Amino acid sequence: MARESNDNATEQPVPSAREATDFAELFEVSRSTVWTICYRVLHGRECEAEEAFQSTFSRLLDSSRKGAVTLSAREETLVVLRRYAYCEANALRKRLAGRTRKELVVGELPERQATGVSPRLGAQQNEERAKLEGLVEMLPERYRLPILLHYFHGMTHAQIGDALGRPLSTVSNQIARGLRKLEPMARRAGFTRSSVALAVVAGGAQLLSPPSASAAETHQVAHVACTEGSTIGGASTTVAISKGTVAAIIFGATLILVVAAGFTVKSQLAASGAAPTPSSTPTAVSPAPSKDLQATSSATAPTPTPSEGNASPPSRSY
Repeated sequence: MARESNDNATEQPVPSAREATDFAELFEVSRSTVWTICYRVLHGRECEAEEAFQSTFSRLLDSSRKGAVTLSAREETLVVLRRYAYCEANALRKRLAGRTRKELVVGELPERQATGVSPRLGAQQNEERAKLEGLVEMLPERYRLPILLHYFHGMTHAQIGDALGRPLSTVSNQIARGLRKLEPMARRAGFTRSSVALAVVAGGAQLLSPPSASAAETHQVAHVACTEGSTIGGASTTVAISKGTVAAIIFGATLILVVAAGFTVKSQLAASGAAPTPSSTPTAVSPAPSKDLQATSSATAPTPTPSEGNASPPSRSY
């Protein structure tokens, strides 16, 4: 009885086609925001950002199945999704914290082609944007992320607070303190005032688009999970089986079949060959003949004629 109750408690409802549609619409609306948060939290590491991106939507589906999130309530789900994106990316960043982090030098700022160019700004303004982005990257984490999300990607203070799990007043104070810390660094880099330069950058603010392959893969796996009710993992697992993994599985299965066929042929050859020696090969025990076979053999065998010398005397009965 206890086992039955445990099975019923862990059983999850299978998502319906309506939930698949809700997820597809939610994915299209939120994927740029989720990707931007993951990319910025992980300091522009694209491979790690893809992992956090997929884990975010996996966690959303898992929460939906448990009843913690309703996909049809879009506004509430978007708030939760921004929070999930930050938590997944930040957890991955902490796991990678042991790696050596290179210090940025103002005179040798990194080139950021993916995020340092905005079609709304001119060439000189894009150059200033790239230099400012490098300066902001040097700020402490609690100031760096809110400034990047607000000035470079146009997210509001309320949206940033939803993602980071901080009150609106805390986000506003951290942005203000970050700007004060950025001011002397900006002057050394040739800017008159960092706030003026950031205001120009904010004019070209835009969210980042996820890589098309990663977005398509995440959407396809989630769609299959919604329509077929299959499990795609927990909150921090990536659910993609690569072509190389499938090829390795097929190769391993083929190799096992070839080896098994080789052993079968070898045993057949050994059975049809010469009699094995007792020292090298164990003696094979032949099966006992059946009763039908014994009866057939006795019926067809010729009756031997006894010779005179070997004839046995007739038995006498007294």
